[in-house]
Amino acid sequence: MKKLTLLSTAALLLCASLAHAQLNIAWNNCITQGTAAVDKAYACDGSANGTAFRGVMSFISPANLDHFVAITAGLDVRASSLPTLPDYWKLGIGECRDGNFSFPVSLTGIGTGTSGVCRNPWFGGGTGGGFSYTSESRVTEVGPVPIPGWGRWVMSFARDTEAQLIQGQQYVAGAFTMDTFNDVDTGLGVCAGCALPACIVFNSLDLLQSVGSPGGDVVVLSAPATRAFITWQGGAVGGNGCPLEVPVRNVTWGRVKSIYR
Repeated sequence: MKKLTLLSTAALLLCASLAHAQLNIAWNNCITQGTAAVDKAYACDGSANGTAFRGVMSFISPANLDHFVAITAGLDVRASSLPTLPDYWKLGIGECRDGNFSFPVSLTGIGTGTSGVCRNPWFGGGTGGGFSYTSESRVTEVGPVPIPGWGRWVMSFARDTEAQLIQGQQYVAGAFTMDTFNDVDTGLGVCAGCALPACIVFNSLDLLQSVGSPGGDVVVLSAPATRAFITWQGGAVGGNGCPLEVPVRNVTWGRVKSIYR
């Protein structure tokens, strides 16, 4: 009887662990696919200019959500252990590498389509979205709070019709691209820091349903599944390393809506 109880307890703990595994990110493709990678190593020699690197976010649905319409994602980056963010990671409006980052981008060839292990929940609907990026700061309800050495993306992606999500199924949350211009001087100047290691962490994801939906209008995810971080040039950022040097920073839907007003 005691053995059965222990086995039952172990099974419950395993189920709980799986249920709380939620967020994944990889370079190239969904983390389930053979082309997915954790690190992106680049020579910073101009050879990739115009051929943007792609990152793919995915999530495991924590419940059956029948009225899914949108996501809000929060990602953070830290480059090396410098006290300030290198210019190469200044990706905001008017900054050194303005225009090198894009979200959302095409999901063609990403994941496994409408079936399989990493499904596309955006198929069949009209979609749209956007992002904000802040350097040297953290986004809060009262606005940006200065935090030297950090960068923060907030991304929003939505569809115009409802979709059904199945509990335990992995889905593509969205994809972004990062181009490499300004790694060398092609007439627009150099943004120093391309060769420095960096750590990018997928820290939070809000799943949005239509207002009044069973299960809640907003379901907040923050627990890593297989891996909720990717690295650049090896990711050796010092201190506790990647991803521990990039702690969780949640951003609520209210804050994201303000970006698009």
